[in-house]
Amino acid sequence: PALGAHGVIRKRAFGYWIRIPMMILARLQWLRETFLDPFTLQQERQKEHAWRDRYIVFVKAISSTPESYDLSVAEQIAQLPADVRGFGHVKMQAMDVAIRRWDELSLSLRK
Repeated sequence: PALGAHGVIRKRAFGYWIRIPMMILARLQWLRETFLDPFTLQQERQKEHAWRDRYIVFVKAISSTPESYDLSVAEQIAQLPADVRGFGHVKMQAMDVAIRRWDELSLSLRK
């Protein structure tokens, strides 16, 4: 089974043959975020895109009118994506923690 004792996906080992499909996927990077992207409908990918888009909106808002915001809080929010690392369920857990922290900090963001 693919699930470990705690109900999360276990790491799996693959042979040398996996390099060929991975090289093909690497050459198809230009398909990312298009309707031809085979991974775009995954919940994990959609959450990553929403996180990225939220960050872009935040940076644009801060840079357009910095005097309206507490910049020390903005700096803390800007550093949150650095805490989101890993893959799969590990990354999603880190993202959930960062989103909760962002929501807490955003309450005191405006001056």
